[in-house]
Amino acid sequence: MHKIFLLMIFVLGILLISRPQTIIDVPRTPSERFATMWEKDLVLLQKKNTLPTAKEIWQINYVPANPLARTYLLKANPKISAGDPKTGKYLLEITLMAWAQKDHGLVVQYELFQGKNRNKVWEFARTFTF
Repeated sequence: MHKIFLLMIFVLGILLISRPQTIIDVPRTPSERFATMWEKDLVLLQKKNTLPTAKEIWQINYVPANPLARTYLLKANPKISAGDPKTGKYLLEITLMAWAQKDHGLVVQYELFQGKNRNKVWEFARTFTF
């Protein structure tokens, strides 16, 4: 019994030593957590072709609905860009609404408008809690 226990500890030690170690940098502030979550979500939305490509967007408007949302937006620095205003066919409006009670959270609403006359093509929202 004693030999089996020592063998198990030895095998566990070998597995832990031979496995590559990764250091996970966990953001600490709510702003950092939101920025990380939003960036990952934008990558996912672009991979799934939910959002149009940058060359299809002629302008992006960010609308923070309250002061806390403005703070999050300024610190997030989203990695989404617009293309050429002459060739793009969509206006993307991103509205952010934040709250901070027991937990922190933010609703990000995407609205896509076609052309200069702003005919709404679609809209959807994501809720982030952190």
